[in-house]
Parts: sequence; structure tokens; C-alpha cells
Amino acid sequence: MKELKITIDQLKNYLGTGLKLKTDFKTIGGIKVGNPYFTMDSINLHGSFNIWTYDPEFCKQFIFMGKGFRVHQIKPICYRLSDLDKEIEHNGERFVPVEKLFPIDTEFERSAGITSMDYMQYLLNDGFESFHYYLIQKIFEWHFWPFGDKYFEQGLVIDKRREAINV
Repeated sequence: MKELKITIDQLKNYLGTGLKLKTDFKTIGGIKVGNPYFTMDSINLHGSFNIWTYDPEFCKQFIFMGKGFRVHQIKPICYRLSDLDKEIEHNGERFVPVEKLFPIDTEFERSAGITSMDYMQYLLNDGFESFHYYLIQKIFEWHFWPFGDKYFEQGLVIDKRREAINV
């Protein structure tokens, strides 16, 4: 069986979304890491440090203007796709993603008892490949991990809903 790893191709979808990451490092450059959480700011495809942060709260712990990490040294903090029908918080706003993606706004939908989740279930049954570009964009923007629950189960991605994280 192939070893499961997070890849640059997966992480690049989150550029510009303010995705929070965590490092398990206890020290960096001999300096104790107090707050292991930071925002992913850029990806460098060349060189050994691919994921970069310029997060002032993280970098002020050190003497760095920015800090680079290898992909295996970080864990993204994301929601599971199964949380699309639960309230989340994003940029200070609380909402249920599926209701924003599929608003029920016609009389026919209301009278037929069609729900936002009915539309979502239809797409989930067809697989992630059938999602419209706008939906995919929103899923990444809201920090959902669409690449499978096995990443959560193996501890490669931190579940934003189920673990208390001060980010």
C-alpha cells in the first residue's frame, strides 16, 4: 500500500485563503516554539523549504522575517467534507456552508421539501470530480479537506471542528 502524504498539489489550493497550519517542532533554530500555529502565506516549488509563513504572531517568537517548512513538517487545520451541513466559523462569520452553496429560494423547492443538503448529497454521491468550479473554490476558501478522511485518521490533517485549537 502506498504511504499517504500531503502534497504541494493539495496545499496549493489553499493559497490566499488564510489556511492555518501547525508544526510539531518543539524548537526551531534552538529557540523554543511557544505557539505552533501559523498561516500558510506562500509555496516555493524550488528548494527544500516549500511552505512559507510570514505570520507576525508566529515569526515574532524568533528572529525570522519568515519561516519555511518542508511539507512533512506541517499539518493543515481543516474541516471534513461531512461538516458541510454543520455551522462553521470563517473570517468571523458563522454559517452553514451547504446553505450558502445551495440556497433554497424558489417556491417549488420549498413546497417540495427540497433542502440544501439534498443538492449537496447529489454531488457527494457523484464524487468530488463533478463539483462545479465555484463550489470547489468555496470548499478550499472555507478550509474543507476534500481529499478523504484517511488524512484525518492518520493524523496528517487536524480536524478543525473536533480539536480545540486557538488559531
